[in-house]
Amino acid sequence: PVKDLLDFCARREVSIYTTYDFITDSIIIVMRKKDRRTKISISRDIACSAGFGLTIRVILRKMADKLDKEATHDN
Repeated sequence: PVKDLLDFCARREVSIYTTYDFITDSIIIVMRKKDRRTKISISRDIACSAGFGLTIRVILRKMADKLDKEATHDN
């Protein structure tokens, strides 16, 4: 649900946006935290699959972890 996503963004201090790439027929998810950014491309077929609701949570956590790890290495 949307509330879960908003809570996740607030808790992890990230912003998320998506775009659609017509050439690769995929959804691009971009996550930002302060001056850092990471992105992932997910095919439309996978995004439309039944289990994607659970998969996206794992993907978002990994993306946020990556941003946190990069920030830690710079300090």
